[in-house]
Amino acid sequence: MSIKRYKEYYECGDGWRPLINKAKRILRKYNLKHKHDAGFEKLEFVQIKEKFGLLVMYTNYDVPQVEKALQQLHYESCGVCEICGSRKNVHIHDVHSWEMTRCPKCLKKEEEIYKKHYNVGSEES
Repeated sequence: MSIKRYKEYYECGDGWRPLINKAKRILRKYNLKHKHDAGFEKLEFVQIKEKFGLLVMYTNYDVPQVEKALQQLHYESCGVCEICGSRKNVHIHDVHSWEMTRCPKCLKKEEEIYKKHYNVGSEES
């Protein structure tokens, strides 16, 4: 699995980068709109990661309209392969007790890596 860390708070595969970029634009737009408000504190991500096979994004404080938009991206992530970004035949799979959002091609690679790493299916014990 190619999990990469972008800065200090991105813990997910490259396939979700377009969703993350949308989320960043949402925060940027909110910050630009409200930067002159009294007591304004910049809205920022504190963590972006995969959890139970879905994209999860946490901010430094809650803003209902922003949270609603981020929730839509969270739901959208269940139809996007976390690894390659494909939207064809993507499902959340339970892979050895780990929920993963994968297309068939990436799921097959995941299984091959697992079998090789844990020596599953070999005749040696």
